[in-house]
Amino acid sequence: MGTKQIRVGELNFSVVDEGSGAAVLLLHGFPDSSDLWRNQIPALVDAGLRVIVPDLRGFGESDKPLEVEAYALPLILQLLKKMVGRDGIDPPTPEFSVLCRTRFYRAP
Repeated sequence: MGTKQIRVGELNFSVVDEGSGAAVLLLHGFPDSSDLWRNQIPALVDAGLRVIVPDLRGFGESDKPLEVEAYALPLILQLLKKMVGRDGIDPPTPEFSVLCRTRFYRAP
């Protein structure tokens, strides 16, 4: 699996982008990297999907900002929205959201 570097805002991100068809965005937890999904990516690609797996900021081969504030969940959601939007992929719902533990967050 190959990775590419993309720039979103002021940061560079390492992203696995394989396959074609409907897009699936896979996210790793903390601390981890896109390598977490290495066994699932081929199966999803074989099923006809486009699989996008970024190393989130601060992890793997992506940039690592020093400011603690750079790792706040609302900022991560904004980044993901921009990352997905840059390839012309529409989020699956009108409001790009994520369920994290028991709180519901929405990207501004």
